[in-house]
Amino acid sequence: NTGQSEKAEKIYREVRAAYEEIQDQKGISLTMVNLGILHAKRLEFQKALEYYEQGMKIAREQKNISLEAICLQNMAETYGNLKQFTKE
Repeated sequence: NTGQSEKAEKIYREVRAAYEEIQDQKGISLTMVNLGILHAKRLEFQKALEYYEQGMKIAREQKNISLEAICLQNMAETYGNLKQFTKE
């Protein structure tokens, strides 16, 4: 349902703003992953990859290996959906 998806995106953006206000990098990164998942479900794979990359950048800066791994797993699945098995 497009309406529900748009509502979810709006909430995720509000959550991200709240995390940014308190400078919670892990929360921001997790929200980026969730936005990526939302876009992947919409079949907006390039947009999903952008969010996963943003989340991964923060995870790496924070040396959060488990969160980085989540980003990488989601990126791999998304590239598979794009039929792109190697990043160019």
